[in-house]
Amino acid sequence: MAIDESRQGLPRCVSVARQEFAERYWDRAPLLSPGLSDYLDLLTLDGVDELLGGRALRTPFVRMAKDGHVIPAARYTGGGGAGAEIGDQVHDEKVLALLADGATLVLQGLHRMSPPLVAFAATLRQELGTPVQINAYLTPPQSRGFDPHYDTHGVFVLQVSGRKRWLVHEPVLEAPVPRQAWGGVADEVAAAAGARPAIDAVLTPGDALYLPRGWVHAATTEGEWSLHRLLRRRSSHRPGRPPAPRGRPARPRRRRPDRADPAPAARGRARAGVNQSAAALGPAPAARARPLARPQPSMPRSRLAV
Repeated sequence: MAIDESRQGLPRCVSVARQEFAERYWDRAPLLSPGLSDYLDLLTLDGVDELLGGRALRTPFVRMAKDGHVIPAARYTGGGGAGAEIGDQVHDEKVLALLADGATLVLQGLHRMSPPLVAFAATLRQELGTPVQINAYLTPPQSRGFDPHYDTHGVFVLQVSGRKRWLVHEPVLEAPVPRQAWGGVADEVAAAAGARPAIDAVLTPGDALYLPRGWVHAATTEGEWSLHRLLRRRSSHRPGRPPAPRGRPARPRRRRPDRADPAPAARGRARAGVNQSAAALGPAPAARARPLARPQPSMPRSRLAV
């Protein structure tokens, strides 16, 4: 499928202009953007079929989980056949059996194997000034793959098909860094998940949700299969330090041994860095955030949804 360059990048992830996103939301607050794009030029359920049945995928490009527990890879992988000296090739029939039992399928690293997503990730990297990783999540009806948790990186959720209810809660840690994974504060995360959510919304095809690092979230499918993509902000920069705007190398900074963790103070610098990147891009297309409540259309099921 030909890639429409005009439909690439940040305007497909958020419903506000780049400048507003940089100033109000980047690494600061979640943003729900209903009815933004159909995303079918990037990945479809048929595309998931093709990846499972025709690419000889191996771990760790595939993970599976159910009700908050990661499923051991041995339950859906095996040998590659006569003469193939590998033991971790994904077997699609085992994956389909686990899906039928309510498990969630995670396809990881799609920014390396799917040409439309390779181009999409490259465009976002230019706009955001930081590498992007793309995963896809396929979940059966009335199912949940993961318990409430937070990530130590920002994410964009793009709903491809089906309906998925997202509950988003205030952070328990301010801008956590990779060494502050949610498992170390599991009790606090569970308590936050029991409070009134900041966002309670059902994502349907074309909706997008931005979550800064640290915001507690969980998602459950409704009465049909759900496929969504998750775009992770990957960075090789040290925790809390913003990526340099394109064309301007970051200046090295020394950190005193007795200095406290810099993440809270650095959030403002991160937004400033994205703000400068947005300015370099020129004016963005006019966009407007839409209200949360709207009709929820249904989607036809594909082969995987039988």
